[in-house]
Amino acid sequence: MNALKITTTKFAKAHAACSTWSKQTQRVGQADYAAQTEYFSAQLAEARKSIDADAIVALISETNGRCTRNTFAIFGEVLALALAAEAKLEKAGVPVKLRIGATYQYRQAGPFANSYRGAMNVSDVTIARVSGGWRLKSYAVVPVYARASEIRVLTVSADARQAIVEQAMQGFALAV
Repeated sequence: MNALKITTTKFAKAHAACSTWSKQTQRVGQADYAAQTEYFSAQLAEARKSIDADAIVALISETNGRCTRNTFAIFGEVLALALAAEAKLEKAGVPVKLRIGATYQYRQAGPFANSYRGAMNVSDVTIARVSGGWRLKSYAVVPVYARASEIRVLTVSADARQAIVEQAMQGFALAV
């Protein structure tokens, strides 16, 4: 499968600017609303050009087949995974150059009750970090049984692991 681009940085900047502006307009009022809306929609449209959103939606739709419940349906769900993985790496203190090569796997949890009498189909997504953002490595619809755990695994390189440990140990001394 060809890896499809998910550029998180431009979307994150555009959404941050939109939310900041939204908070300001709630305080100040609705003055100049149309101009600001046009500006931010242009920013989001520009950010969308740098990703393969339509190709990802087509892949999801083709892979899902007749499965419409409990599976991903829109590009925003895959983008949310990429943003969550990027935020997790940033919170852990991993520098941007060490984030390259990280992979994030996500699989939804199974049903809580035995109402499905067998397996329920859910999305299983794997994305990988490259220099320009995230790329969709694989998307599949897999069966899970009742009470199956959700999978959220972020795999990093040895150098990124070392950066995480250094960040976590900051301010601590090792007793000998």
